[in-house]
Amino acid sequence: MITAAVIDNEPRRRERVATTLDRLAAVVSVNAPLGIVGSQAIYETEPTVAFVSFEEPFARSIQAVAHASVVARVIAYSSHSSVDIYRAAIRSGAHVVLDSPPRDADLERALAEASPHPSPAPGGSPGNILTVASAKGGTGKSTLASTLAMLLATEHASTVLLIDFALEFGDAELLLDIADGNTTARAARQVARSEIEEFRESLGHHESGVFVLGASRRFDGRLNTDISELEGLLDLASRTFDHVIIDTASVFDDRLLLAADLADLLLIPATPDVVTLANTRRFLHSLEGEGLFAAGQVPLLIGTAPSSSVAPVDAAEILERPALWEVPFDPRLPRGMHAAVGRKGRRGSPALRSLAALASRIANEPANVERRTAVRPVRQRIDTAPADRLRSYFGLLDVEPE
Repeated sequence: MITAAVIDNEPRRRERVATTLDRLAAVVSVNAPLGIVGSQAIYETEPTVAFVSFEEPFARSIQAVAHASVVARVIAYSSHSSVDIYRAAIRSGAHVVLDSPPRDADLERALAEASPHPSPAPGGSPGNILTVASAKGGTGKSTLASTLAMLLATEHASTVLLIDFALEFGDAELLLDIADGNTTARAARQVARSEIEEFRESLGHHESGVFVLGASRRFDGRLNTDISELEGLLDLASRTFDHVIIDTASVFDDRLLLAADLADLLLIPATPDVVTLANTRRFLHSLEGEGLFAAGQVPLLIGTAPSSSVAPVDAAEILERPALWEVPFDPRLPRGMHAAVGRKGRRGSPALRSLAALASRIANEPANVERRTAVRPVRQRIDTAPADRLRSYFGLLDVEPE
């Protein structure tokens, strides 16, 4: 049995929410305005879920959410569709923020997610988890993740799920032009009651065969998601698909560390410029400091201009890696992912040929991906001074810049 509390200063809206919850078979144990009376009633009755209006004055709303979150799962609803208000509600302790007035379907879904559910049925042997992460934005991370997903699905007959770990403002569903389907945050919240077939049916689906979990495009779909829920999602996904590709946000947080820790292969794209390489080197050191060692890490150097500012051999030395997987410059790559579907579309693209080779290695020889010899150990230079100055900048040579 689910018990619910409704805390709202607007009597008509409060009664409407309470009536809907009653019709949905929830027992409304608290029906009160914001303030000490409502908070005390929640402490005494300990409802399963508390629905709290998040309106002005926000100080009282924040206090009400914080008090209720001590004993109940809090569902806030607000007429203010702004990121700042959403963040304030989540930081106060709300699990979900709905649009106000909340729709019946949203209330029903919130109750379903608050219900205790049995663990998901076990699936088959786990598939590969491939995480794409970078130290900063603008390195081609989302393009890389989406293109590899399409290549694995179309050219290697693999089942592939692309998961966007940027839960608020992701790119995966935008790049693949998918307007519907479940979101990463909602799927993570639902995983405890998901069967494998039901899980697959809830996903967005691209014409290439790639399944997608993206970020929410609606204010009320941005859910507060625990790391344990995301871990459960990845466990279910890996038992459902041959390859699970995670497109992470460019933030060094618990979500990124989870995706890196569970990854069978970690791809780290970088562009050949001094700032990005400096940040990528720090990023690699930070991962290793967290116990995520270099064996499963493959840095990729993605060209951004016909003549890159840093040569691949120098970039490999700066990143302290014996080799990089080089993706040559191609002005069509960011907007030409659909050309990657099928071999005909990528004949004229060195970048897509490189990514197709990487996809083939992932599909057929995953243990040997990091053995790519894309960077030769010896290279003739017309003028070594610029490279020496660059290595000196990173402390790799004990020479003074000119």
